Amino acid sequence: MMVTASHRQLVIACRYELESLWGDLCDSQRNAQNGVWSIACDDVEDRIKALTVLVGHTNWQKIPLTLLMNGVYQRIHRDLGIRVRPDMAQVREIDEQQRNYR
Repeated sequence: MMVTASHRQLVIACRYELESLWGDLCDSQRNAQNGVWSIACDDVEDRIKALTVLVGHTNWQKIPLTLLMNGVYQRIHRDLGIRVRPDMAQVREIDEQQRNYR
């Protein structure tokens, strides 16, 4: 039996997957042999770009801080011609709070 999803359900599923992919990209970057970037990162970036074109960008507040601090989030969107403006003062504040908490 084949179940047909509505357009809304597909968008919700794609957005959920897109949010997960940002976490996967952060993990891939952390696990890169050189500590910066890897083929695995390229793969996840391609998937992020494909879904972003379909459903729009992910709000910066749902992105791992590392990807905001190192500019990867901004670069990926710039590559797509999408303007994003994370509040970098707030990002730094959250980062500082997290470092003080540890």
